Amino acid sequence: MGKKKEKPGKAPSWLTTFSDLNNLLLCFFILLYVLTDVQVENIPRFFPSPFKGGLGPMSGGNSLEPGQLAEMGSRIESLPSSEKGQSLAKAVEKAVSLFQPEILAKKMKIQLEERGIVITLGSDFYFKPGSAELNQNGIDVLQKIYKAFESLPNKIRIEGHTDNTIIPFGSELSKQYPTNWDLSAKRAINVLLYLEFLGIPSKRLSAVAYGDTRPIETNETPEGRAYNRRVEIVIMREQD
Repeated sequence: MGKKKEKPGKAPSWLTTFSDLNNLLLCFFILLYVLTDVQVENIPRFFPSPFKGGLGPMSGGNSLEPGQLAEMGSRIESLPSSEKGQSLAKAVEKAVSLFQPEILAKKMKIQLEERGIVITLGSDFYFKPGSAELNQNGIDVLQKIYKAFESLPNKIRIEGHTDNTIIPFGSELSKQYPTNWDLSAKRAINVLLYLEFLGIPSKRLSAVAYGDTRPIETNETPEGRAYNRRVEIVIMREQD
């Protein structure tokens, strides 16, 4: 009689599971390797614009109620690879946690851009209506910003922006701020002066006024104009 053919043995069940685990780990480490080479300029494609949404009706120059400035949330729009950039990224992460109340109330926004950390303050929340004078909320938030970023040696530029609503000639407002250039400049300077008062060295600070020349939304609607009335505190990426 001939020998019976032996049936091939089945692999142990644990070996199949172990093989699947190895494949998953391989895919995971390949993905990590790919992500480390993502170029900074390609990152923003994966994030929608943070300035999208609607606001309640309002007339130009009036104050917004807290929470109306929709989508003033936080977004990190680029992730730097240099050591300096990494320190900024860590600072942003810390600041987003610290400023959760303001961010959730849609009063401010924190971004990491190519130029550095950009902290956007909605003017309607932090200045007195139709004025360049900081209100108590503005004073409080600048104190928090100072404490959050005082350890960074980077230079800081404050940028003032307005909507395109013309300040009426001969009005009480025009006596102090004849144009939107004057209003945006004075708001930026007042923020600079208060940060200097808190302890940031003068040589690290600068201010610039853009008036209504750099809108981030349309000026054709009250909502868009509300977005455009803002002060941006830019913690510059370069330290020189």
